[in-house]
Amino acid sequence: MFERILVPLDGSPLAERILPCVERIGRLHASELLPFRAYATEVSGSFGPVIVNHGPEATEYVEEVARRLRGRNLRARGLARHGDAASTILEGAAEEGASLIAMSSHGRTGLARWILGSVAEKVVRAATIPVLMVRSFSETAEPAFKRILLPFDGSELAKCAVPHVLALARAFGSQVLLLRVLEQEEVREPAELELRNMVAKFSGDGIECAPLFRTGDPAAEILDAGAAHAADLLAMSTRGRTGSGRWIFGSVTEKVVRAGSLPMLVVPAKNKESKVLVRAAESCWKE
Repeated sequence: MFERILVPLDGSPLAERILPCVERIGRLHASELLPFRAYATEVSGSFGPVIVNHGPEATEYVEEVARRLRGRNLRARGLARHGDAASTILEGAAEEGASLIAMSSHGRTGLARWILGSVAEKVVRAATIPVLMVRSFSETAEPAFKRILLPFDGSELAKCAVPHVLALARAFGSQVLLLRVLEQEEVREPAELELRNMVAKFSGDGIECAPLFRTGDPAAEILDAGAAHAADLLAMSTRGRTGSGRWIFGSVTEKVVRAGSLPMLVVPAKNKESKVLVRAAESCWKE
């Protein structure tokens, strides 16, 4: 599930807040961890252009992080690539065959370089693999993920997050809270039966699970449920329902990413990838 994890870093302590979480996942899944830094070439100088290449600095930094991880008996390999941060992260993930991108929501000063709306949001928006994003402004030094909130809208595509939630729940010993937000006109009984069946399947896999029901605006109710039930990870697919309607990124998921304060696992359900993930979700629970 998490065979190879790309970990974008920029050299700051805020960006490195993702590392304890990645170490724990990597240890359980025997993952290869890839500390990754995108760097630029700058032109400066008062008496003529001077080209400053940050490549050696970036390479030295990620190799040092990789050595640190290897010293904790983890497989790790540092990578540095020249280019725009978001694009280079996505290209690096594709080139390395990463199965997860794990990153902090901010880096450097915390409000300048990686603020949502910039690098982290671009990566979440364009990624074709799951992205685990830890809020670097959180007071928690090491995310525990004791309680994972998984909103579910009844669609096949919304199930794409299930295999990844199962893997994280096993890694962290988490309880899973399955949330169904009903619209005003929806009948509760069919949704309740479906959600309780999912709870039974999670429980059958050894994962403590409980159903939650709310009525109202999906994004607002998801955020409120996360706070009310002390969730410390929110897992969502980027699409739900028909795949082009209710939960497309730009609607519910985007609102939650921007307005929330919880760590998030965002699982893309796009085109051919969605079919693979749906089959993976179904295979987790073969009768």
